[in-house]
Amino acid sequence: MITDLLIALAAALTAGFINAVAGGGTLVSFPVLIALGLPPVAANVTNTVALCPGYFGGILAQRKDFATHKKSFTWFCL
Repeated sequence: MITDLLIALAAALTAGFINAVAGGGTLVSFPVLIALGLPPVAANVTNTVALCPGYFGGILAQRKDFATHKKSFTWFCL
């Protein structure tokens, strides 16, 4: 049990580092969750929810860029 948590923690930290540098941390975290015995759907949901804070952090970090390109960004989103 504790080893599973340590393995998951190591995978999460590694995936977070990979996502911060280049993206693609799911290639590390998802297989680890499957290997630890989570069903595929639960592993996918867990992985997706775990990545959301990073996405929000990226949006907050880039908000100045969004403000300078607001008109083109709005058009692009439509």
